[in-house]
Amino acid sequence: MRGVRCRGRVTVEELSWGDGVRARLTSPVDQTVTVVHRASGLRREVELTAGKSVEII
Repeated sequence: MRGVRCRGRVTVEELSWGDGVRARLTSPVDQTVTVVHRASGLRREVELTAGKSVEII
């Protein structure tokens, strides 16, 4: 999946799964978002810097 705009001014530039889940997020503003893996219940705080992509594995 690519290019999905989400609430809170976050864009999922890429999302893939198979050997695990990978996501690349970006935002036009500096912010902290919480990413949740629903199957495992794992929650992770992710710092986004305006205009820079962050990859989550």
